[in-house]
Amino acid sequence: MRLVKNLSLLLVVLAVLVVTLLFSLENQQSVSLTFTGWSAPSLPVSFYVVVAFLLGLLLGPLWGVMIVRRNNKRPRK
Repeated sequence: MRLVKNLSLLLVVLAVLVVTLLFSLENQQSVSLTFTGWSAPSLPVSFYVVVAFLLGLLLGPLWGVMIVRRNNKRPRK
């Protein structure tokens, strides 16, 4: 059963990597982002989307852990 789980995880990771690679290759148009007067360098739109996706992958679980820890500290009624 562990082998099936590991192979499934490997297939999902490979699928995400392939989709990300294809997305990056298809979206090479350069864009420059401006936010409150600060201007980012002109980079492909795929770069900004992939960075936003990766930040979500990192920050989402951290946010969840913070919520669980906060809920565990509350006194139960």
